[in-house]
Amino acid sequence: MKIQAIDKSKLAKTDEEYLALISSDADWIARSSDDLQTLRDTKEGPLAKLSEESYYEFVNSLMFSQGGLATANCRPVMNELTLKEVGDLFGRFGIDLGLAADHEGFKCVSLHNCKVMTDYICMSNC
Repeated sequence: MKIQAIDKSKLAKTDEEYLALISSDADWIARSSDDLQTLRDTKEGPLAKLSEESYYEFVNSLMFSQGGLATANCRPVMNELTLKEVGDLFGRFGIDLGLAADHEGFKCVSLHNCKVMTDYICMSNC
């Protein structure tokens, strides 16, 4: 993953855009927990602002599928970051905050299976 400033015009605003982005060779999006650790190690951005406990609670909730983020528990980041910082964080996955909000209230529990669960998002690549 290349660590660079995010061009917000490239963020996916629809499910179709997100699926196209994660199936592309875009090297600026986080595709794994290791990518997030690399971002946190820069000591810049929203991940650096999270407490250890919240960071690991967030990271341990993540599931990736088809080259992109499929599900996440948003509670740890919502408790410690501003809305702008949460938007910046989801931007690292290539997801516009509005698209993430469209998928809130569900957790990906298995392939193509989202279950109602408060505080989670379940993206279209579940």
